[in-house]
Amino acid sequence: MNKRADLGITEQAAEGKLTDEAFAAARALIGCKLRPEQYLRDASVDSIIIFGNGIGDLNPLYRDQEYARWTRFGGLIAHPCFPWTHHWPGRSYWGLPGV
Repeated sequence: MNKRADLGITEQAAEGKLTDEAFAAARALIGCKLRPEQYLRDASVDSIIIFGNGIGDLNPLYRDQEYARWTRFGGLIAHPCFPWTHHWPGRSYWGLPGV
């Protein structure tokens, strides 16, 4: 056991393949208005804290309300990447799959 064949490992790349059909489907989207899916709707205290925890940023400005209250900001602030939770084009399901 533990041989490549036994584990189902092949020489094929795990990524998507660029085929003529995939390019034709992508070209068909030219001129179409693509609307990305909205991930979050509100910038609540909980969503800001959960985002900071989720990306592993331990900065207390993004996670600790008591600490943040005594800073020049006067309260919790969102991580600079937090706006991407409201508009994240990568969550749309179009384009070249696997690429």
